[in-house]
Amino acid sequence: ASNILTVGPKEALFHKELIEDNFNWLSIPKPDGPIRVTARTRYHQPEAAAIVYPLSDSQIHVIFDETQRAMTPGQAVVLYHGELILGGGTISTILN
Repeated sequence: ASNILTVGPKEALFHKELIEDNFNWLSIPKPDGPIRVTARTRYHQPEAAAIVYPLSDSQIHVIFDETQRAMTPGQAVVLYHGELILGGGTISTILN
């Protein structure tokens, strides 16, 4: 909307945490506490180990074990447990 392009060092692309405000639990009910998952923030990206903290019915906090490259608000994130898709939604905030 503001036509601003920000350029920085390569290291600035890597983060470990995100908040997702419109998450949809698909194959399980919303957990009561944190759960271990694998997650993908880009279509061709390999799944990465993470812990998910449910914050509300539709908001989650994801903390990856390792930093992830170029996570961006507006992109989708999908959570998996093996072959099972747990749910997905759109990234709202990148942390850390």
